[in-house]
Amino acid sequence: MPLPTPPVGTSWKAACADLWGERWVPSLADVLCIASRTVERWKSGDVEIPASLASDIVQLAASTTAPRVYGEMLRQVSCGRDLDTLTHILAKMREDDPLSRLQSKLRPHVFVSRRSREDVQTAAPAL
Repeated sequence: MPLPTPPVGTSWKAACADLWGERWVPSLADVLCIASRTVERWKSGDVEIPASLASDIVQLAASTTAPRVYGEMLRQVSCGRDLDTLTHILAKMREDDPLSRLQSKLRPHVFVSRRSREDVQTAAPAL
């Protein structure tokens, strides 16, 4: 399946920031198994990043709704982490995510609310 087309004008540097945050140089170097200095040269413009690589980075960031999680998983895989470690990291990232914490707190209330509605509907006499 082809990667989605990123928004027009998205730069590879912005895509890297989406994937790994403002300090993205070491992470990109890890994923590509290259020296951080090479990525620093690309970032500064001293050396041009290969166009196909820049395009791939932009497409990777656009291919997910959770670029930071995806970027971290790419980095961990490139460092040789095993599946158990990756699963633990992903679970920890979910715990640290404010939206996930809020959703986990709301789930019991949503269940009770649905259950209460069902109880009311079954207990109400049919007209």
